[in-house]
Amino acid sequence: MENQEKKNCLTRRNFVKSAGSLALLSGLASAGILAASKEANAAIPRKWNRTADIIIVGAGGAGLAAAISSAEAGAKVLVVEKAPSVLFSTSAICGGGVSAAETKIQKDLGQQDSKELFYKEMLKAGDYKNDPELVRLYVDNAADTVNWFYARGMKFFLRGYPGFSVNRQHSNMDAIGREYIDIMVSEIDKLKVPIVFESPVTRLVTNCDTGEVLGVEVVQKGKKVYFKAKKAVILTSGGYAGIKEMIDRFLIPFKGAITCASPTTTGDGFLMATKIGATTTALGYGAVYAYGLVTDATKRRGVVNRAYEMAATFGAITVNKEGKRFVREETTPTGVALKLVNEPDSTLFVIGDKQMFDGWLQSKMPGVIGWTHKMVQKEAQEQKYFIFSADTLDELAKKIGINGENLKKTIEKYNGYVAAGSDPEFDRAKANLRKKIETGPFYAMSGQPIALATTGGLKINTELRVLDPYLTPIPRLYAAGEIIGGIHGQQYLGGCGFCSAMTFGRLVGRIAVKEKNQG
Repeated sequence: MENQEKKNCLTRRNFVKSAGSLALLSGLASAGILAASKEANAAIPRKWNRTADIIIVGAGGAGLAAAISSAEAGAKVLVVEKAPSVLFSTSAICGGGVSAAETKIQKDLGQQDSKELFYKEMLKAGDYKNDPELVRLYVDNAADTVNWFYARGMKFFLRGYPGFSVNRQHSNMDAIGREYIDIMVSEIDKLKVPIVFESPVTRLVTNCDTGEVLGVEVVQKGKKVYFKAKKAVILTSGGYAGIKEMIDRFLIPFKGAITCASPTTTGDGFLMATKIGATTTALGYGAVYAYGLVTDATKRRGVVNRAYEMAATFGAITVNKEGKRFVREETTPTGVALKLVNEPDSTLFVIGDKQMFDGWLQSKMPGVIGWTHKMVQKEAQEQKYFIFSADTLDELAKKIGINGENLKKTIEKYNGYVAAGSDPEFDRAKANLRKKIETGPFYAMSGQPIALATTGGLKINTELRVLDPYLTPIPRLYAAGEIIGGIHGQQYLGGCGFCSAMTFGRLVGRIAVKEKNQG
């Protein structure tokens, strides 16, 4: 079927409404990212192929959570996913950490924490560039999300993270997002919510006169079909870190960075929304860590190692390719990345002794996201990718290609700081000035900027409604998850992206069902 009843959507209302995103769209088109299209939206079809109360675009953490909460509220829900399964999302392949305060797990383990402290630390880490209302919405509801999984049998342990003053990041035992996805899919099966796979949504269908979102245009087996939403469409289709052209276009400080984000996160949802007048925010910010290693140079793909924990937790130091310290070791992984882009070759090395390395290797978290402990231990033995060791600092420097004299001077100076109990260069936390680095063998772990996810996207309000350039809600259009922007600010704190996606998904599902049915 091909939109027999096309309407001219270039009314004055829609022209003005879309003006705020005109520069964005033209820029994307000039970069070859957007296909040429003169239509801002899909016209209303004569016949809808399927109808549901709520249509959810994307089956990641936010989409599945939204499907559960809206179905529990009595709505007929349809989830539309372009991938062949739920296991392709960023949520499914992430490291599984969820950050929340005042959870039942914390209370059971005797961990003191407060939502107010969580709120303040998120704003501080984001350099106060976060949207404070969205941060408040997240921290006030995050514990309910974690407790929901805890009640369904998920086992957690608490861990620290740079930027948090308490152990607030909750990790499941396998340290992977798939366990959360499996639990939510089980709930969705009980609720009999259909998920339509291999069905990319290509455009939003709107009423040109009222601006209401009526449904979506979908491609199935090469043919366009149309799904109507009687109440609302919820966009949970992820960010844009999975495509190198989008990284270079928007994550300006990290142009050229490798990525470990799901290849399905190509910005489809937020581009569709901007076509009908949605505004965006914080597009230049992302969860970009300084600890990536290349696995495919041509596709700029890689994986994330957790070398920062050997520095932040076990007392190692961080140096650049000249063998010099350049950052406070307790800085967040994103904060280190922001400084690393100004260092030679954008490359760092975390340097420590065997005791520090063994502490890191034997910790509960696998040292590489997506790898098992056995895989990391094998890398430590074979030293093929990012772990290197040598009996002397000279040998280590030669092996990793940095200035040996500088490295020895840096460590000598640092050992003096340890003895004095004070770090005048970078004000390192006194608790982490615990041990000198003086007896071999010595270890180094390398890293370079790598994009895990984006933290910019559609601008929403506290009801999770997508806003236009005048900050007016676009009728019947909602969003949650990586597709939105504003919550994280300049620096991303681990566990806040995944947890906020599911938290906002749970909230938006309950809110969207309150819409009155449209004709």
